[in-house]
Amino acid sequence: MTYLGEKGIRILEDYPVADNSDLADKPEQNDLQTAWSEEDKRYEEKTGVIEVAGRQYQFKVSVPLLRYRDGRDDPFTDGMGRAITEVAPDLEAPHDIVIPVLPGWGETSAQFEGDFLEIMLDVLKEAGYENPKVMGINPAGRGTPEYLGERNKNRISGVRMMDEIYDAQNIADALVGRGYFGKDGRRPEVAVIGHSMGALDSSAFLNVLNNKGGVPGNGKNHDLRVDRLLHMMPAVDGPFAMVRAKFLWAVRKQVLASVKQAVPGKGSLSLNEQDYHRIMFGDENFRDDEQYARSVPDSARRFLQLTLNFRRRFAEVYKEGGPADGVKMTVWKGGNDKLIPDNAITDLPRLTAANGLSAASVELLPDLSHSIPFRLRDAQREQVKAALGKFFS
Repeated sequence: MTYLGEKGIRILEDYPVADNSDLADKPEQNDLQTAWSEEDKRYEEKTGVIEVAGRQYQFKVSVPLLRYRDGRDDPFTDGMGRAITEVAPDLEAPHDIVIPVLPGWGETSAQFEGDFLEIMLDVLKEAGYENPKVMGINPAGRGTPEYLGERNKNRISGVRMMDEIYDAQNIADALVGRGYFGKDGRRPEVAVIGHSMGALDSSAFLNVLNNKGGVPGNGKNHDLRVDRLLHMMPAVDGPFAMVRAKFLWAVRKQVLASVKQAVPGKGSLSLNEQDYHRIMFGDENFRDDEQYARSVPDSARRFLQLTLNFRRRFAEVYKEGGPADGVKMTVWKGGNDKLIPDNAITDLPRLTAANGLSAASVELLPDLSHSIPFRLRDAQREQVKAALGKFFS
C-alpha cells in the first residue's frame, strides 16, 4: 500500500528558490497514478486500492466503447473507447454523491489524480459523505490507446468544439444507462466539475442529467439531477470568445501553428514544456513535470473556434438543461491566471442568472494560476481545500 503525499511538488533546480520553503519531496506514486503511461500518453485498464488520509478507496480505470445515438461510432475517433476512471470507498455499493470531473484542452483526468483528488476526497469525508464516487471523464478519446494511434492521430486537429460537446453529452447518456451513477434506483447527489474548456463539457453533462436522466429511448429514468456545478478557471464562449488581449498574448505562439493544422485538418496541436508552463502556470521557469507528462496533444480546430468566435453554448445548455433552478454553481478564478481574462469570469454570474440557474458565486484562489498543479504548495493546498469545502457544504 502506498500513500498520497501530504504536501508539495518535488523540488527541482528550475523551481524559483523563493517558493521552495514549503515544499516536500515528491511522494511515491500510488497505484492509480501509475495507471497513466507517461511514455504512451494513455491509461492502462487497472483496478486496485489506494489510501487517502487514513481511508481506503477502490479505483477502476476502464475504456468502454461508446457509440453515438444513431448506432455508429463517432466520426472523429472511429472505433475508440472513452477513458473513464472511478474512485470510491466502495465502487459496488450505492453512492451518496457522484462527481464527474472533465478536463480542458490538452488535459486528461490523470492530471487531477494528484493532490487535487486527495484534497477532494478528504473534503468529502469531512462533509459527511460515506461513499462518494469521483469519476474522471476524457471526451474525444483522450487517454485511450487509439487516440494517438496511426488511425486517428492525424484526425485530432479537425475535432470541432461541438464535436467535443456532443461527445460529452453522449458519454453522460451512456454512463447513466450503464449504471455508473447507480443501479439500484437510488438517486445520488451529482456535482459536476469542469476545468477551462472542460467547463463547456461539464455544462453538457448538466444538460443531459437534468433534461433526460439517461440514454434517450432506453426506457430508464434514474431521476438524476445536477445539484452542484463547478467551473474552474473556465474559458468563455461569448461573442468573439477569447479575442481579448490577455488571452491572445498568452497563446501568441500557438495561433499560427493551429491555423496551419486546422485548415487541412491533419495532425494534433501540442505544447512544448516551456510554452505549457508559461500558458498554464504563468511562468515558463516553473516546472510541474508530472502535470506536463499527463497532458496530451489536442485539436487545433477546437483551439481556434474558442479563440476566435464560438456561439454561446453555455447559454444554450442552461436553457435546454431542464429544471436548473437551484443548482449551486461556483466559478473559480486563479489569482495568477495569465490565460483567462477577468471579464470572462465576471460575465458568467450574469449569464447563469439570465438562463435559469441561480447566479454563480465566484471564488478567488490567489495562489493558483490557470491550471491546478499535480503537486500543490502549502498555500495552494489550503486555498483548494477551503474552496472545495465551501462548494460541498
